[in-house]
Amino acid sequence: MKISFARNIALATIVSATLTGCFDDAQPTGPAHDVDWFLANQDERNEVLKQCRNNPGKLAETSNCINAEKAAERDTSGSLRNITFGSSEDEG
Repeated sequence: MKISFARNIALATIVSATLTGCFDDAQPTGPAHDVDWFLANQDERNEVLKQCRNNPGKLAETSNCINAEKAAERDTSGSLRNITFGSSEDEG
């Protein structure tokens, strides 16, 4: 009976060691934030985007990278910049 108990302990140890880190919810880009948060916090959004673009193979599918990208798209879409065709001397 002692052999069976020792075998079970060994098996449990191996399984727990194998699964360590498999359920890690911590994001390498920091705590998870939604799109609205990234819209309100442009400096943090730019830092996350910098990290995501530097390592897209690992980070591109993380929620922070996706949400920061969506916030950047929303922040720039629909905004019209002043475009000047020619100079004011050309008028009239």
